[in-house]
Amino acid sequence: VVDLMEAETLQGRTGERFAGVVVATEHDDPRTGDAVVREPAVEARVTSEEPLPVGEDVELVLSEVDLDTRTVRFTL
Repeated sequence: VVDLMEAETLQGRTGERFAGVVVATEHDDPRTGDAVVREPAVEARVTSEEPLPVGEDVELVLSEVDLDTRTVRFTL
């Protein structure tokens, strides 16, 4: 339910930039992980061409919102 609410909150905002923090990376791929956006409060997947800076403030670009799959993704 939370994923759907996050997707609905961000629907129609693809391409917008958001302030956030990278909170985790995948063990096998440090270019993929999770980030928390400050406003609106959302946690979602994030990818980058470079290793993600865990714990650092970053500017995230909303790259995907899909209500059917309840998916929200950002890029750095």
